[in-house]
Amino acid sequence: MILPSLVSFQNAIAQMSSTGMMSSTTNNVTTSAVMPYPHIIDLTNATAIAEKAVGKDVQATSASLNPQNNGYLVYSVCVVVGKVFSHQLIVLVDPGNGKVLRISAR
Repeated sequence: MILPSLVSFQNAIAQMSSTGMMSSTTNNVTTSAVMPYPHIIDLTNATAIAEKAVGKDVQATSASLNPQNNGYLVYSVCVVVGKVFSHQLIVLVDPGNGKVLRISAR
């Protein structure tokens, strides 16, 4: 399996946002897939969703769009909770509908 570059992922997300479809060309073969959601949540909104899901005194430190083992993309948002005795959590956000899929300790 050939993984596309980050630029390819970014282009695919931009294309999915506007058309609801994604197409890719590798080795002169073009493939297309209809995405299950017509609108894609952007990174800024995914970060805000993750912070809100965890609660008060939360700050996101990093966020990225990652493929999961099942082939779906999810936003992984790392958040820090608390200022004095802080701990980190990873929040997974669905890029299609903005739902929080999982919150786990890092």
